[in-house]
Amino acid sequence: MIDPGRILGAAGQESGDGGRPSGGSRRTDLRLGALLALVAAALYLGTLRYGFVWDDFQLVFFNQFIRRLSALPSWIGLTADEVSFGDFSGRFYRPGTFLALALDFWVWGERSSGFHLTNVLLHTAVTFAVFWLARDLFPRPGPAMATALLFAVHPVHVEAVAWVSARADLLATLWLTIGLLAYRRARPAGGGLRLGWYAAALLAGVAGLSCKETAAALPLLLLVADLLGTTIGMASAGGFVSLAVRSLPFWGLAAGHLAFLSGPFRTLDATLLAPGDLWGRLPGALETLARYLGLLLFPLTMRPFYDLPRPDSLLAPWPLLGGLLLLGLLLALWRLWRRRPTAAFGLAWLLITLGPVLDLVAVSPRPMGLADRYLYLPSIGFLLWAVGVAEGARSWWGGPRQHLPSHLPAVAVALLAFGWTALTAGYLPVWRDNLSLYSRMVRDFPDAGVPRLNLATTYLDMGETGRGIAELETAIRRQPMWARPQIMLGLVLVGTGDRARGFALFDRAAPLAQDDIHYYRTRAEAHLVAQAPERAAEVARAGLRRFPRAVELTRLLAQALEATGDIGGAVAMQRDLLRWDPRLASAHEALGRLMVRQQDFAGAAEALTRALELEPDRLLSLRLLALIRQAEGRREESLRLWNTLEARAHDPAIRAEAQARIRALTPGRPTLAK
Repeated sequence: MIDPGRILGAAGQESGDGGRPSGGSRRTDLRLGALLALVAAALYLGTLRYGFVWDDFQLVFFNQFIRRLSALPSWIGLTADEVSFGDFSGRFYRPGTFLALALDFWVWGERSSGFHLTNVLLHTAVTFAVFWLARDLFPRPGPAMATALLFAVHPVHVEAVAWVSARADLLATLWLTIGLLAYRRARPAGGGLRLGWYAAALLAGVAGLSCKETAAALPLLLLVADLLGTTIGMASAGGFVSLAVRSLPFWGLAAGHLAFLSGPFRTLDATLLAPGDLWGRLPGALETLARYLGLLLFPLTMRPFYDLPRPDSLLAPWPLLGGLLLLGLLLALWRLWRRRPTAAFGLAWLLITLGPVLDLVAVSPRPMGLADRYLYLPSIGFLLWAVGVAEGARSWWGGPRQHLPSHLPAVAVALLAFGWTALTAGYLPVWRDNLSLYSRMVRDFPDAGVPRLNLATTYLDMGETGRGIAELETAIRRQPMWARPQIMLGLVLVGTGDRARGFALFDRAAPLAQDDIHYYRTRAEAHLVAQAPERAAEVARAGLRRFPRAVELTRLLAQALEATGDIGGAVAMQRDLLRWDPRLASAHEALGRLMVRQQDFAGAAEALTRALELEPDRLLSLRLLALIRQAEGRREESLRLWNTLEARAHDPAIRAEAQARIRALTPGRPTLAK
């Protein structure tokens, strides 16, 4: 437990608004930072019992690329929508985030606890980095402790830490903060050490950009820090031109990433930047600003999903409030620039990092693209600003006239931290599993279609078909022009035997869903369920004309062709999959099974062997390869494969077959049943 008396306390000597402390040791700073990091970790340890939720399944759990670290060369150059096979809507280039997830799979396999542990450790590391940054900016340890403590427990961080798919925000924030810390140390250092710190800052900038585009804010933050100079502990670097030259490589990295690597900016419709479009989106951006500032100041209404209509007038209440707040923040920045440079730096950080998430340019499919996780990075600036202002007020109430008790700041921070901790602990269970998450979404926005669809899918996965159908019907009533719930309900009805009504829903949704990959995928699956493989193949082909590299559509087409007896066509589809990604074990296995049907046993054995090299636990591959080796007379290899199958199989029928084959291959040798 942190002693409130040390927070904003009187430790150390104040030598100005910025700069390194004149008292205290690095060892003490390390201990304080570690203590605050432990607070951050302890608050979120309960998430280790949480499962995968929402986009985690498509983006992480079922992602064939990141499930194997060895597949790195096949996806390192792909955008996020390509890595997720179209399940992720944004064409962002984020290899660093996917590499982190692939490392988790390599270490933890399918255990969600390991992924959550990584998120907790990242939040812990960011908290430590925030403390170290604040320790650079404030002359006393108390304000730095207050900043890091409030960052560690701020309720608005729950989504970023408790949701595996939000890891990009954690990584980008960590690398950006490290880059700023390294850059601060480059100027006063000499010779090779200066070059080393500068190179470290550049590498951190590259790493941050590889995780999320918000790290492009780093060069602007560096420029602000340089302009404030010695007032926040930065070494003097001359005039504006020399400062701009010093940060020029960072500007080049950010501009290059946004222009050439990040898909949304490469393919951005130029009309979205037209004055008319920007003016039309300005009311929504101002409302988003007001709502985000409200969440940072009073984090009482965190939500996993926001379904808000976009305002069209600057005089509507929320946009008007947002405009007034923006003017007030700009005025405050001007007044603080010379009087309280650390607070000015924090406020500049807040404004710079909020800008890209105000949805002024349409990059979100929702009318208003609000999300709590977008505040993870801006909250650092908000807290630096708030604590910097509080430090200025301390000099007033702690002066000779003693207007207020000297321990009041410590008590205030302790009470605020306690209250935020309680709010965080109370909101965390919402992210425990899909049922609690989607139920909360429906409670927050009962008229929105997306939460209803998500909750319906959860009920269907739980086997509660009636409740799932009821939620889908409600979603259709709420949003009759949205195709996705109609598609899902159509599949459910076909699966329960009501084929006429199910396919009528597909026909109704068809005009609305021509550009929705889920329509083609779900309808092809419905035709397979209805034992109409010709129609399934037709739908899958139509989908592949629009989405040429859609893995699931290609698999469905292969299944449909096999069901129609076109084994050669099914083989061609599996070969297409392997051309896109040679490390898809499921495609190798399917190819081997099809080649067995073609009586190409040598080719089948090669494909099945490759599948087992990639994923040794594929039971069908083990069985088919064991049968092939047995038919070829390769007794020892066949026996090894049957023994492996017996050891790994959980199905009694499969074990029984393996045991029978083992007895046939080793006469007189008993096999113990498991």
